[in-house]
Amino acid sequence: MPTLANRVFAAVPEGLRWRLLGLQQGLHEPEVKVVREALALGGTALDVGGWWGPWSYRMSRHADRVVVLEPVPELAAYLERVSPESVEVVQAAASSAPGTSTLWVPSSGLGSEGRSSLALSPPESEAVEVRLVKIDDLDLGDDLRLVKVDVEGHELEAIRGAVETLQRSHPVLVVELEQRFHEQPLAEAFAEVEALGYRGWFLDGRAWRSTDEFDVERWQTRWEDQVATASYFGATRYRSKFRNNFVFRPAD
Repeated sequence: MPTLANRVFAAVPEGLRWRLLGLQQGLHEPEVKVVREALALGGTALDVGGWWGPWSYRMSRHADRVVVLEPVPELAAYLERVSPESVEVVQAAASSAPGTSTLWVPSSGLGSEGRSSLALSPPESEAVEVRLVKIDDLDLGDDLRLVKVDVEGHELEAIRGAVETLQRSHPVLVVELEQRFHEQPLAEAFAEVEALGYRGWFLDGRAWRSTDEFDVERWQTRWEDQVATASYFGATRYRSKFRNNFVFRPAD
């Protein structure tokens, strides 16, 4: 049965929904503050895993151009309808090579699509065949300033398809990484990204700390152990120090 949050989410007009989610994102993911920092001079931003558009909304307020990769057909169509002309929506998933693959899309109500994954099939999910693209094959120009990647376990594959772009433009990277999705230690994932000319950081309260200090046992306890404090528009806030967003800034 849909939750109250799901019902409210469905009732809000589409354009207003996009704006409200964007405004609320600062409560759910404080790392979104890097949008203004990275796009202070405008330029291009790339949102990999657009969902209902909270990050692309924030990006569109500062960037000259925003490109959104969203493989779920209904979400891509929604973003096309609500986004301004400066936002280009590409219905595809980012990976290390072009082609097609199966995306597992949860069927537990509006908002749950944010857990869609190429890496694993969550309970009560639907298999959807989607197009894969390399970020290096996108026409992003030379002024790419910010890239956000949130793709439920497929982050490193997306980054491996963006090596040329990252080494050329060195945009700020915001990457969601969770140990539960990866067999390799997160320290190795951090090292792979940093080898492209980056230093990684995460927020501990209001302070930025190096990924060298990140302790999975301390900051990524089991997902089931997180205590929900609020649910809004298909997203949930948790009373814990669970940290899964990492900001990689150019090392120089």
